[in-house]
Amino acid sequence: MAHSQTHNKELSHGKEFDRLSLIFLGLTGQKVESFFFPGLKKRYKNGNGSAVTTTRNGEKLILTYRANIKLAELEAEVLRVLSKAMAPVPNLISHNGHWLVQEFLGEKRLTQALNIRSTKVKMELMERAILSLVKLQNVSKEVGLHKKTKPIGIGSEWRKTRISFLKNLGKVVKILPPSIDEIALNDALIVVPDTFIKWDARAGNAIVRNDGSISWFDWEHCGCRSSIDDLVWFLGDEWISTHQQLDKDILKKYINLFKSSNSTISAQQYFFIHGTLHICGRLAQILRHKGNKQWWKRDYCLEFDQMGITRREARNLADKASEWANFDRLTSPLTPWLQEISVYLKTV
Repeated sequence: MAHSQTHNKELSHGKEFDRLSLIFLGLTGQKVESFFFPGLKKRYKNGNGSAVTTTRNGEKLILTYRANIKLAELEAEVLRVLSKAMAPVPNLISHNGHWLVQEFLGEKRLTQALNIRSTKVKMELMERAILSLVKLQNVSKEVGLHKKTKPIGIGSEWRKTRISFLKNLGKVVKILPPSIDEIALNDALIVVPDTFIKWDARAGNAIVRNDGSISWFDWEHCGCRSSIDDLVWFLGDEWISTHQQLDKDILKKYINLFKSSNSTISAQQYFFIHGTLHICGRLAQILRHKGNKQWWKRDYCLEFDQMGITRREARNLADKASEWANFDRLTSPLTPWLQEISVYLKTV
């Protein structure tokens, strides 16, 4: 594997420890025993990052940095409102500028909890996660968050970028996509942005708490769009392994709980069209990160909350996209192309 270097996840001394300790002291009035990085420490240098912070009295909290102060302010306000309304999110302890201190929810991300053999347990976890997203949307409606946050993904350039995911993926795998009706695809992506959504509702952004409930963190990209987008993000993630019949069963059971205001096509059509494009974008991103190097180790990706840059997860996305594309006439021409990509991924 290309990632053989060691990663020191704990910080208990040195200049960086002193710097972060001083920041934490200013935010909470508490002294720090150690910092522990669930992801990689380099994320702080890249502009975002979180550390499990153990105080001198043994309490655990999350210290978060956002390079974009506007996003930090958005996240802080959303956490204040949602936690007060008893939504499945961490409590906000403190916020100042780029920095937030949040409640520590636990150590098991949903991606790690799903890494088991039992299909029954996986399904129960996925259903719990979906219902927690429904609860978030319902609570946010009650407290008026949809009126306080900005629409996202509503411009023509955004839709054009989404459709370009197909050509981007084709360039990466050197298998050009078939011609499709891009005008009709563009129209299918037009929605009424009337629902507050998490947006980045990937399993890696959820924690399974000790009582089995699921809570969501990393709210810096939230905003208003179609309620179904959260379902697209969740089920379209590489770590969510499903199959055609299961996806149909999940949608039949839950899609009506996501109250969509899409006026041009049905909720199910929108899910599969946007979902297909979304997956193609995610797969292209994974393959660009891999480049010409070896696939990453699965355990490494799960432990350090990395994208699933593994053959297994990449093929999962290609297979899922080929099935989702086949549900609608606009995207069905993509199915053979995506099946060809899945076969190609066996060889790289």
